[in-house]
Amino acid sequence: MSISEPRVVNSGMAQGEFMRRTIIRKTGNKSSSFPRENISDDFYSPEDFRIGGELRLYGRIFHIVDCDAATRNFYVEAMGEVLETPRMYPDESSSKMDEVEELKNQLRVRTRAIDASKAEATRKFHDLSQKVLRFYASWHDDHPLYPETRHFVLHYYLCDDTVEIVEARNGSRERGRGNFGVLLSRRKLTRDSTGNNQQNDDDVRYFITDRDLRCGEWINVFSRQLLLEDCDAFTRDYYLETHGITQEKFEPPASEEPEATAKWKLFQSTQKPPAPFASNGRGSSGYSVNNNNSCMQGGLVAPIPGNQSGGRSSVSPLCREDDLDGKHLRFRARFQGLPSGDMNAQREFVVTYFLEDETMAVFEPRVRNSGVLGGRFLDRARFRKDPKLTQNLKPHEATTPLHYQASDMYVGAVLIFEFSPHQRLELVEADAQTLSFCESHPEVFRFSDSSAVLAFTAKLWMNGPRNVDLRREWRQLDRSKSRFVSLEEMKNVLNRAGLTSGMNEQQKLTLFRRFRNDTESDNNQNQEEPLFAYDDFCDFLSALVTKPPTHEEREDAAQSVSWRLMKIPRLRQLLSIAGANYDLISVSDLLRVMTDRSMALSKPEIDVLTSRYASNNGRIDIHRLCDFIFQLPVNHEEVVDPTDVDFSLNFPDKGDEALPPGSARSTDRSVIKPDRTYTTPMSARKTVENKQTLQPLADPRVVSLLQRVFGNQKYQLRRALRERDVEKNGILHEDEFMDALLSVAPQLSDDDSYLLADVFFPTTNCIVDYPVLLDSAFQKR
Repeated sequence: MSISEPRVVNSGMAQGEFMRRTIIRKTGNKSSSFPRENISDDFYSPEDFRIGGELRLYGRIFHIVDCDAATRNFYVEAMGEVLETPRMYPDESSSKMDEVEELKNQLRVRTRAIDASKAEATRKFHDLSQKVLRFYASWHDDHPLYPETRHFVLHYYLCDDTVEIVEARNGSRERGRGNFGVLLSRRKLTRDSTGNNQQNDDDVRYFITDRDLRCGEWINVFSRQLLLEDCDAFTRDYYLETHGITQEKFEPPASEEPEATAKWKLFQSTQKPPAPFASNGRGSSGYSVNNNNSCMQGGLVAPIPGNQSGGRSSVSPLCREDDLDGKHLRFRARFQGLPSGDMNAQREFVVTYFLEDETMAVFEPRVRNSGVLGGRFLDRARFRKDPKLTQNLKPHEATTPLHYQASDMYVGAVLIFEFSPHQRLELVEADAQTLSFCESHPEVFRFSDSSAVLAFTAKLWMNGPRNVDLRREWRQLDRSKSRFVSLEEMKNVLNRAGLTSGMNEQQKLTLFRRFRNDTESDNNQNQEEPLFAYDDFCDFLSALVTKPPTHEEREDAAQSVSWRLMKIPRLRQLLSIAGANYDLISVSDLLRVMTDRSMALSKPEIDVLTSRYASNNGRIDIHRLCDFIFQLPVNHEEVVDPTDVDFSLNFPDKGDEALPPGSARSTDRSVIKPDRTYTTPMSARKTVENKQTLQPLADPRVVSLLQRVFGNQKYQLRRALRERDVEKNGILHEDEFMDALLSVAPQLSDDDSYLLADVFFPTTNCIVDYPVLLDSAFQKR
């Protein structure tokens, strides 16, 4: 037997081996008379060790609390016994020394990170100390008396990522400013450049890097917007070799020149110009020969509707001949159809499509220790499609081009080249400039046409099952009550609704960008992730699929005002801007909005709005109004679980001091479980016939509120509810139910009214079974 004590750093005790390996005689068996029948009984054996037992060794008592897995297996296999469960130690193993050791470990981690950053800085200094990027920039000085455009030279030092901006030599002396006036001394330039943020120098998220500098883009230098117009040859080669980016000189749009006179038209050639040739040379020098005769000029054309002359439709050019110079589309691509374990599945490419001559270049960024060299994957040239894609064309499609055109480039497209059909490149992402250009030319890029995508979505919705309430599903995911969701959450809900079965990734992205938050900007690199405004999408989709009311329905004031308000574009945003509060709007502001759009509301229509959607202070709830106007037809074929309904707002019972209806505070959904059936008004009778026995309410707030306000007026409340139950089926809608409550207790506060409406009517098409509700709320406990 041997005993050892684990060592604890800086414990102040001599720990380690407590007793060396030896044979120990049991206490009390000191007889030395021989011979004995079983001398092994005097010494400790495995039978003497039990969890929870004690050992007396040299005047000390040791308590056995646990053992390892091998020991337990030995007792089971050799002795047929199962040891007991472990005992608790008299004190915890943690101590002040453990906390000190944890702090030391954290300090070591930070120290290693600092050493790694210093080593990287040293490496960059040795490798890039003599390499400087040079850009030529301009700044327009909007001086009220002497406006001018000043030219600067931007130096980016690769060794330490610092920026220096000096004024250009040409013209500086004539203007009296001397040579090389320094606009910005050498330093790291933050993205916002306000000068107020003090960030860590090693954090690249807040500072401009070489990836942020592109010709034709703007940078903010302490509230001055500088336009990067051009760069030198070394900078062009560096971006092409390192990042696969072609830096093209920025050419401002030329001013419109007067039309040529008739005498010059006589000398113009009427023959069809030859097609541009393809070259493998780098840069644009090999492609500028036949630039004006590019096939892209004929590709970016749109047919004029209604033209039937000559069997051929006339076309109108999309851009002028010089508008496509220097413009290109850039995508990120991967190999398609490879298993996840394949090394090539992790490779990424940058596909650049040049609009001026319909050429394409593929570059693979270098990744350290990836096993792939990287660099140029395909030189710039025109590439033919795989013949299998065009061999089954119909007769009227025989003129389909065999080369890849601009319309073939979109997110989700698969590029299959003729020379290598087994390597398929799938375009998985596009930069913001490419997406904006495609959306501005929907006649060429059909998947970037937001109007066509919305019309296709509305057709899918009307032909689909319509068993998913889109607005309610998104509001469940919107925990912050901001009325925005992410791109993945948008795709998940549309997929459950069956709206993504016929869409590609470009169409989904177009739909997302159409209804993204307005604060997103394509040129702002420090902007947070854009979000999807699902309320605007549901309103637009409802306006597309809703049929106009009949003449009899328009006689109803509620139907008339709903249809008239539905015809106003972006009604929800318009009312939110017109009102002082983004959630409420006064009746006068609503009438002013209608007057600005040459619409007038009658007295019955105004009464409908104020009676249904106005709070006690007389202001109209914008979101409740728009949710009622823009309703999507949903087929509820099954009972909805109340736990799936939009989570409620947790308003304390403090009257006017409570939070406003737009507060982001919410109640735990596990608390609110009012067991009732939610159905649409069209299926109310079916629900009454198949009504099940409901359990008492589980929300203590609602029970306490009903007992406190209507505890002495239960008969009056039941009578008011029955008077508003026209069909006598025990079912009431939101307007009827809330009107009955306010008629009995007009002192009911706004917060209490919002609480009841939020719990019982989370969506616009909910109903409540008031007999079961009253029995559950006022039952004896």
